[in-house]
Amino acid sequence: MLKKTASLLTFMVVFCITFTGCYDKKEIDELAYVMAIGFDKGNSNSLKLTFQCAIIQSKGGGGGSSDNEQSKNKKPPPDTVSVESSDIYTGLSMAGNALGKQLNLSHAQALVFSEEIARSGAMQKYIHSMIRNREFRPNMFVIVAKGNAEDYINSVDPKSSSSTAKYYELKYTTYNYSGYTTNTSLYRFYNELESYAVEPVATFVDASPKNSDEPDSQSTKPIGLAAFGDAKMVGEIPEQQVAYYLLTNGYLRSVSVPIPDPKQKGEYVVLNLSKARNPKATVTIDGGKPKINLKLRLEADFVSIESGEEYERKGLTELFEQSAEGYLRDETLKFLNYTAKDLKSDVCGFGKHAKWMFSTWDEWRNSNWQKLYSDSDFDVTVDLKVRRPGLLIRTQTP
Repeated sequence: MLKKTASLLTFMVVFCITFTGCYDKKEIDELAYVMAIGFDKGNSNSLKLTFQCAIIQSKGGGGGSSDNEQSKNKKPPPDTVSVESSDIYTGLSMAGNALGKQLNLSHAQALVFSEEIARSGAMQKYIHSMIRNREFRPNMFVIVAKGNAEDYINSVDPKSSSSTAKYYELKYTTYNYSGYTTNTSLYRFYNELESYAVEPVATFVDASPKNSDEPDSQSTKPIGLAAFGDAKMVGEIPEQQVAYYLLTNGYLRSVSVPIPDPKQKGEYVVLNLSKARNPKATVTIDGGKPKINLKLRLEADFVSIESGEEYERKGLTELFEQSAEGYLRDETLKFLNYTAKDLKSDVCGFGKHAKWMFSTWDEWRNSNWQKLYSDSDFDVTVDLKVRRPGLLIRTQTP
């Protein structure tokens, strides 16, 4: 009896494996793989969506020269389609109908919103509708285009990358080695959008038309960060100030910073700057006015000393460190006052350090921290240590 049961189970397992159907299979060229989605205000409907899809090339079999011929062919540009609809999911269906293929979001890299939509506050409802759906990847980049999202997507020409997906991946992960942008993933953006303690930022890009005299000129470069407050874009953080956003948030990995030479006016000393410790912030509120103290502990390497001064020598190193600390303190204060007085948005997350002063959640939520933040006074302390002089141990002077 046991032997018959074992045989029956074996037969059933083999039967299930060998007769499994493939009714829901999809060939690669039957799907349209979306790389980026653009959001603009529509004319006939409230939303205009632009989908940028990768072109899938099937390799031909047969002749031995087909591979050589195919390698000579140029990479086709991505295919784009624009539709107007009342919501994202209706637009997805309409775009699939226009392309004659089912849209697949498993390789989507970027969500591009026009500046008009970002400033209107409509981004919040679109983010809410996407974050609930598993098709939208949480590591997609959130981008705001200065102009139309459609113009930005149409101007993307990934000549320097092997694919459109790789183009977006490389272009918007430069925060790993530069100090001019930050991680603006959908997951982080959503969390900060819903937080009472910090406001989100998105990558801000130039979507202006290409120069007709220069057909190969690119107009898709990042120009800073778009800052938000109360779910609306309230301004931008210029590219030159992004490093101070990274410093105050503790996101900085490394960045090249020119420091005015303390001994030679008009000359600069270039440092490769990185954080030695995470920034330490304390917040107190006196008479409804926040007092924010921020301590930055940094380290740096000499990259370039234009004047030829021997700042690697003992005594001169300390002189330069004091001068650099003063310069970085002033620039950080300038950035923080800009966020409070002009943007009126706590993009640096100081609200996380202010919550302890409120005894209940309702008290914290009703405090309107973002309004309080606009009246903040700042005190910044910078502790900088130059660790390495570069390849020159000592500057040779005549």
